[in-house]
Amino acid sequence: MMSTVGVRVELGARNHRGAGLAGHMGPDRRRVALEVRKPKWAKYVAFQREFHMADNARRTGPALEAHQQFLFWLVPTVEKFPRAQKFVLGDRIQATALDVLEALIEATYTRDRRQHLARANLGLEKLRHFFRIAVELKHLDPRRYEHAARTLDEIGRLVGAWAKAHATHSGAGVAHGQEAH
Repeated sequence: MMSTVGVRVELGARNHRGAGLAGHMGPDRRRVALEVRKPKWAKYVAFQREFHMADNARRTGPALEAHQQFLFWLVPTVEKFPRAQKFVLGDRIQATALDVLEALIEATYTRDRRQHLARANLGLEKLRHFFRIAVELKHLDPRRYEHAARTLDEIGRLVGAWAKAHATHSGAGVAHGQEAH
């Protein structure tokens, strides 16, 4: 998303000792502060992005779309892990998340979805445990962990609803993990 930049110039800016703020000063001894303003059309672009996401969810299913959005958040988050753990725990998290994505894609384009949705559900459970380990080892701050936990919970509910709907429509009887009464 593009944004415009406004420049505010303050004459003779000084620090608490009376010296000029050289690090923040332009060559003519003026302090330059950048202000980022969103253009008027930014709301329209945000609306278009939300509409596009809703359109993708209609074509591929809400669970697949939600998991793709989670992956867009996940990759830069794992890059912030410490170097030693980025290639151990971080790679395991990313590989498991990609496995879940593959299972959801396969469930989207096959008739017998039960096996693929069960595999996706198992992968989501693994991700929950990996994220708990990451937060306990202080590789992930609690705010990011909360976002990941909430998102994985939402995706899990979408996958569970999908599995239940598939079990009902295919006449397969009971959804995975539920007993018949």
